Amino acid sequence: MDEQQQSSTTEAKSNLNPLLIVVILIIVAAVGVMLWLGNNKNTNQAANQVVPTTTATAPTNPPAGGPTGSASESAMGKQMAAEQAITVEGGNFFFKPNVITVKKGEKVKVTFNNTGGMHDFVIDEFNVKTDVIKTGTTTVEFTPDKTGTFAFYCSVGMHRKMGMEGKLIVQ
Repeated sequence: MDEQQQSSTTEAKSNLNPLLIVVILIIVAAVGVMLWLGNNKNTNQAANQVVPTTTATAPTNPPAGGPTGSASESAMGKQMAAEQAITVEGGNFFFKPNVITVKKGEKVKVTFNNTGGMHDFVIDEFNVKTDVIKTGTTTVEFTPDKTGTFAFYCSVGMHRKMGMEGKLIVQ
């Protein structure tokens, strides 16, 4: 009897070893995939962050008050000439970039390029809203008058809840 019990115990152990190894390999693979996906998400978020270029045009002719002009004329010329141009790509449930940084008081021109589906681009705090468009491009302009972090999103159906949301940072 003892030999028979030892034989069946040995068989059970040898059957468990391959199963245990397979389970451990699956767990290790799952952890590896989660770490890889988490690393890609952080990389994509950093890649999606954009700081727009600001263009300022200098006047070609000096103001009527002489080469220097008055201080208020000079400040007005600089404020009106600065523009922040940003292109935002939108598709099925994403915006790229999903973080935009702009400066308070400077005009912002957003070119929304829809790569698929029906979407729009909305920022409630600055009354910004494009038409809902299919594949194509539309443009909207605004001047942020307050600093902070504000959401931009697609207002079509459940798109915002499905990931079509980003952050506008006004400095």
